[in-house]
This record gives sequence, structure tokens and C-alpha cells, in this order.
Amino acid sequence: MERLSALSRMVEEMPVFEEPAIREHPEGCVCEVRVRPGSSRSRVDGLVGGRVAIAVHSPPQKGRANREALRVLASFLGVPPSSLAVLRGETSRDKTVLVRGLPCGEASRILASFPQSEPR
Repeated sequence: MERLSALSRMVEEMPVFEEPAIREHPEGCVCEVRVRPGSSRSRVDGLVGGRVAIAVHSPPQKGRANREALRVLASFLGVPPSSLAVLRGETSRDKTVLVRGLPCGEASRILASFPQSEPR
């Protein structure tokens, strides 16, 4: 019985991936993304582990994948690509992206159309 209650406490403490990591910023909102370079086509794949998953065709060389990921995300959110900037993770698959001029509520509403899943 004690083992079962310990297990239930662990499950209760596990993170819940209900909404992507979007937070307020003085210039708009900040969004956590995960980029998958080398895909057969470029697209927003959905929400995985609290991050927006973006697949891009470009290889991760000389910033090509970053530029393409920002273009794909901008198109999806309906903002110009020039309004997006990578704040953190320039050389990582996990990035923090600033979206200038887009309120967090609007970004959350747009991203809520995707099903959510936990990371593999």
C-alpha cells in the first residue's frame, strides 16, 4: 500500500504539458521551440514537451536551419519573419524565440490548435 501511495505522489509531481512555454516579454512574447533539421519538408509539427516542434528541410549549418525555422514559425503565427529573434539556443535544437508585437494570449490561442504530446 505504501508503495502505491509513493507511486501516486510521483505521478502527481510529474510535469504536465498543457501549454507550450510561452511567456510575456516587454516586446511581445517568448516562445520555447525545438527545431528538427533535415526533415523532408518544413512545417510546425505541434507541441511536444511544452515546446513548439518545428521541422525544417535545411541542414544545421551556418544558421540555415535557424533562419528557416524562424520563417516557418512566423508564417504559422501570422507575423513577419523580421519580428522573430533567437534569444537563446543559437546552436542548439532547443531555442528561446522572441516574437515581437504578438501578445501571449494570441500566441497561445494559435498554438492551442495543435495536439500535445510528451517528448520521446
